[in-house]
Amino acid sequence: MRKLARTWKRVYITYRYLEEALKNMTGLEIVELWGITSVMARNIAVLENLKALSLTTEKVKNREDISALREVKNLQHFKLQSWLTVSREFDEIIQTILLNSRSTLRSLVIKNLSHKTNGLRFGFLDDWRAELGSGSQTPHFPALRSLQLIGLEKHDEGLARVFEKAVDFMSLRTLHLERIRDGRTAVYRYLGDLAARTPKEDIKLRSFKMDNYSSNATSVERRDDMETICRFLSSFDSLTNLHVLDYNDYLAEGEDAEALNVERVLPDPLHRAILNHKNLTKLALYCEEFDYRIPKPYLSLEVIASLVDGLPMLEEFEFTARPSDMVRVGQALARGKKLTTISVSTVGEKVPPIELVTNLLRGILDTGDRGSGDDRPFRWENHSNLRRVIAYRKWALDIASWFVAMEGEGRAHKPLKVQGFRNTKREVLFRDVSRLLHGKDSQSIPNCDWAEDVARDMI
Repeated sequence: MRKLARTWKRVYITYRYLEEALKNMTGLEIVELWGITSVMARNIAVLENLKALSLTTEKVKNREDISALREVKNLQHFKLQSWLTVSREFDEIIQTILLNSRSTLRSLVIKNLSHKTNGLRFGFLDDWRAELGSGSQTPHFPALRSLQLIGLEKHDEGLARVFEKAVDFMSLRTLHLERIRDGRTAVYRYLGDLAARTPKEDIKLRSFKMDNYSSNATSVERRDDMETICRFLSSFDSLTNLHVLDYNDYLAEGEDAEALNVERVLPDPLHRAILNHKNLTKLALYCEEFDYRIPKPYLSLEVIASLVDGLPMLEEFEFTARPSDMVRVGQALARGKKLTTISVSTVGEKVPPIELVTNLLRGILDTGDRGSGDDRPFRWENHSNLRRVIAYRKWALDIASWFVAMEGEGRAHKPLKVQGFRNTKREVLFRDVSRLLHGKDSQSIPNCDWAEDVARDMI
């Protein structure tokens, strides 16, 4: 009980500090909160320069009255995240904020933080058209350029119908659709049909992130979804950032013994659709391993080489490969002249991160003729632009010919040396910097990524 009392005391002090800060920082343009009180709500409502606001729904302290937030208007960026279905009162507040900002809103994020719940339902999504009236301007949010919907469930008229008049999808620069429990197929079909009848030059989409996740979909339904997505991706070529999660889920049902033995690699339609976007600088192809009975999909050597060769602007690449292929994967990656960051996982038994990165780097060191045939010292920076490898989404290792010493135990480990297999005169250093990145990608630990992104987009 004593420990609990100390915790609540610290929480109280934190809230009081934030209340005073918001009261005195009258020029704030960006506010991101994981907790809110009635005093904080009133202070936010009177911020004349407020352009970006992020709220977490169930972090309303002691169910305090935060109705003052209804006065918030003319936001350019709004983010709403929740672990649980929101109350009707909070729902109405969010709807008012959105409608007050419909002519200025440039980005909207609605995110279910929980991976365990089936999906969140937000009533304001069903109600906003009734509030606007049938004769209202379409799209309802004409300035919107970024839309992220994560972990939503079916609404009264389906998710596609909810947004078709609210958003001009072909004018979006960023569209992220993840963990859409129901109505996912209709959304993808709508996007495919819309892109097919829109001239390529009028499609502004640059960043697309999607998954094929559904806890209750059959393999046939997942395959239909993926085919619809591929049709959508093949209808234009403007993407610079593509993130595809769970792309191979539709290949096997858990109870299908024969299907479980099928080699699970990148589907050809998706492979061709990706290569259609020649200006991609970031590509992520990743699948979670939810069912141990279903082998995790991976990219073959041929597909990796094809993607590296076919996407000459690629700078960041995330994928899964077989551990036995890692040296040859490095040789294929060496052809990516602009690659700076690789994020790699393996199928089967997990290879230690240092061994995985060592094999990758040896493959890269053994490629090319630069530095051979003369006495000049080999320099990694003249051989490759690769500066970081991330293993299993957890371990980050920086790569260079030399490193500046870093003070402080635990901030970085002592660099390790790697030499080429065939050319032992070529060597490079790498060191673990994972602790510098700890928490950055966590769902539950707050970070500044959203605030930094919207700050770059401020008008």
